Amino acid sequence: MTVLDSGFLSYETDRLWTFVWRRLDKAQTTPEDTLREAGISTKRQARYQRRMSSLLAGR
Repeated sequence: MTVLDSGFLSYETDRLWTFVWRRLDKAQTTPEDTLREAGISTKRQARYQRRMSSLLAGR
């Protein structure tokens, strides 16, 4: 069994990033955080998502 076969590498990578973020005392930025900082409301984002979904569906 290799490291990749066991999933060890992804587990260790995840643990490393968790450690780094905790050491920096900084939470990860989520898409919601980015939209909020840009001044885009959740209502506006929901309306945009519905319109894009309709366009992509050909409605």
